[in-house]
Amino acid sequence: MKVLVVLVAVLGFTYGASVASDANSTLQADFDAIISTIPIKNVTKLVLNYVANDEEAQEFISWMSGDKFAVIWKAIFTSSEVKELMAWAYAHGVPIYKDINKFADLISMDHVSPRAGPAPRGVASFLEELFAMVNPQQLIANIKKQVAASADFKEFFDRLSSEKFHAFVHKIYMMKELQDELTVLKNLKVDVDKIVTDIANVLGWKEL
Repeated sequence: MKVLVVLVAVLGFTYGASVASDANSTLQADFDAIISTIPIKNVTKLVLNYVANDEEAQEFISWMSGDKFAVIWKAIFTSSEVKELMAWAYAHGVPIYKDINKFADLISMDHVSPRAGPAPRGVASFLEELFAMVNPQQLIANIKKQVAASADFKEFFDRLSSEKFHAFVHKIYMMKELQDELTVLKNLKVDVDKIVTDIANVLGWKEL
């Protein structure tokens, strides 16, 4: 009976994976298109018939929940080839780790986790990656758009960019402790001057 429950759950998971997929993923849409060509109901009936009536089929499903298959599972999902493929699919909108781990739960296997990204490479690298994710020019455009659209946000921005607040920012900016740290960042190849200039430009100031 346990074997039967596992098979029903596996088939349900296989069919349901496409339903819960990322609607914005064209790759997932490709998988969904392929799955839609499979007669799921007929396949389910076939599998259930074999599991209920065929001893060899029952033994095979039991084997998939056992220690020997666990060794194979580990070999597959710890390999660089599979990790790279899964990472690529995940980056293209396929919830592959979630789906694989649902299956892992059903057959009592270890979960599969996304592999760690490349080791951090310093502050300059961090800022480079950050600005690749959050485009400063687009952010500035969005701020200006919100200033034009919202009276409350415009008042907030006017207060932030006022000469009174500018004087406060300049006072903080000139503190020795901050200047010392900015020098450290410059030595770490961070383009501090550009960042400072960009901030000043956003706020309508000639300099901090």
